[in-house]
Amino acid sequence: MAAKPLPSPEVLRQLLNYDPETGKLFWKERPVEMFASESHCKTWNTRYACKEAGRLKYDGYIIVRIFGHDYRGHRVAWAVHCGRWPHEGMDIDHVNLLRSDNRIANLREATRSQNKMNQPAHADSMSGLKGISRCLRDNKWKAHIQISGKRTFLGRFQTPEEAHEAYRRASEQVHGEFSRAS
Repeated sequence: MAAKPLPSPEVLRQLLNYDPETGKLFWKERPVEMFASESHCKTWNTRYACKEAGRLKYDGYIIVRIFGHDYRGHRVAWAVHCGRWPHEGMDIDHVNLLRSDNRIANLREATRSQNKMNQPAHADSMSGLKGISRCLRDNKWKAHIQISGKRTFLGRFQTPEEAHEAYRRASEQVHGEFSRAS
């Protein structure tokens, strides 16, 4: 499947205003040249101009429809604010994990691996703590971390808190600003 065309940041800036403090995008009034007729222009501007752009999807992301294509709001916000789309192969990470929080202070460019580092513990985790699991054989807790796509064993511990502390220290050392221990 071919990739959908990305409107240039210049085109986005003609269509949208972005408030970096709130993370919200708003439609600008459009000139008649962008429409098939003056009545279409008037109808569109009456309905959309100066109103918030985008809709909240079931997965928590804001989606903005531009020229018949859907784009994630955080990527559009990034392009409008920074004057460029994210670099090839890069994601835009939500620092606080709130997918609808598109304030520029909450957005950062990240590799897919870095983006995955900044995720909470899995919902099905027995302990609710990231980076640990129960070893039923000896009734201890194991700590482990992903480094360069490989799972690295950090040790066995008596309590989940001890195991999680080992994970937290390793995560801060290995993952830096993308570390999320909770």
